[in-house]
Amino acid sequence: MDYRQLADQMARDIETGRLKPGQQLPPQRRYAWDRGIAVSTASRAYAELVRRGLAMGEVGRGTFVRAKVPPTSWPGVLADSPTLLDLERVWPILPNQSRMIADCLRALLRDASLDAMQTLAIPEGDSQQRAVVARFLRRNSWQPQPDAIAFAGSGRQAIGAALAAIAKPGDRIGFEALTYPMAKAMALQLGLVPVPIEMDAHGMSVAALEAAHASHKLAGIYVQPTMHNPTTRTMPADRRIELARFLEATGLIAIEDGIYSYLEAQAPPPLASFSPNRVIFVESLSKRVAPGMSVGMLVLPPPLHDQVVLSLRARAVAPNGLALAAVCRLISDGLVDELTLQKRADATQRVRLAAEMLAPLKLIAPVCGYHVWLELDEPWRAETFVAACVKRGIAMTAAPVFNTGRSSPNAVRIALASPPLATLRAALAVVLQVALSGPDAPATE
Repeated sequence: MDYRQLADQMARDIETGRLKPGQQLPPQRRYAWDRGIAVSTASRAYAELVRRGLAMGEVGRGTFVRAKVPPTSWPGVLADSPTLLDLERVWPILPNQSRMIADCLRALLRDASLDAMQTLAIPEGDSQQRAVVARFLRRNSWQPQPDAIAFAGSGRQAIGAALAAIAKPGDRIGFEALTYPMAKAMALQLGLVPVPIEMDAHGMSVAALEAAHASHKLAGIYVQPTMHNPTTRTMPADRRIELARFLEATGLIAIEDGIYSYLEAQAPPPLASFSPNRVIFVESLSKRVAPGMSVGMLVLPPPLHDQVVLSLRARAVAPNGLALAAVCRLISDGLVDELTLQKRADATQRVRLAAEMLAPLKLIAPVCGYHVWLELDEPWRAETFVAACVKRGIAMTAAPVFNTGRSSPNAVRIALASPPLATLRAALAVVLQVALSGPDAPATE
């Protein structure tokens, strides 16, 4: 029998309820044995079910049926899935910020030549833009030089170009054991091999990194020292110094993702400040301001400047002129600093609410942040918990999505940015109810 026909059969069983949300499918070898088919055919059938979004595989645990999405009346639902409340994406947009941005951009269009902004910018921008961004990226005693600044169309594109600049297909790149999924996906697209590096309470373990480099010969690492996504951890200064010394000793290059660092007002200086010749620092306004303001900003080490700029050019990811001019105007007019303060206050309020509502559970939360990390007790599994929440109209993200190794913790990331506060409180009450009820409890409509 063709693997697509087998997938069709399982899809019908899911549709009729014979296979229930969160239910584990039989191991592929047993499924193949029971039907007298090759294991490779069973594997392709399972893969087809995953491709259709009807199941999800967890390394070392098996394949599980995804939940159906029920109708719901939650306000503030996901735009591309209008039946789910969004506790999945970290898109903080304040109620008043559209007016603030509009006022600033009207002034930009009044004062500047639109002709000059209708072209693609070059990765280096111009001297004024580099100076504006260099001042903006200042952290503690760290002051990037304007000549070190480069630009991409988005933070993601900046990370991709940096990866392409420091490694060639087949090279190994170290990632925290849990990491930003898009960074790992970009590495795979470039033909790079992600190598998981163990973490502890302070972030990436330098001892684990040293062992991985000795075993795998890494070309570089990608790291989130401040407000790590998804665990919310912030690396202390002494760990950053230890990591910087390792980079200097080995010649490895680090790509430091600072996208969420604006939420940690008291964070130590960036890793780049401790190893300015070995660290590429990446920032964006996609979280500080809005996803549509996603121009990527890079601080390049002098030895790598031309190499990364060439990568930005080769990948054709320079920002458009209007976007770059808009970002620089928002920064120079002080609007980004104002929104940063407002978002810190908003994020602090939301984290406090999550800590209050989920107090009986094992919650890891920052003082100020737009996501929290919930560790689950048995018999819950991360994917089954997400499926149970989806049945109640709430979307969140299971730990395997962030995983770079063979096994992942039994945890979920809960994003707090999107719903109105009253809706968020009600949603967190449902999350608590689901967690305490257990996976066998029936869903309440």
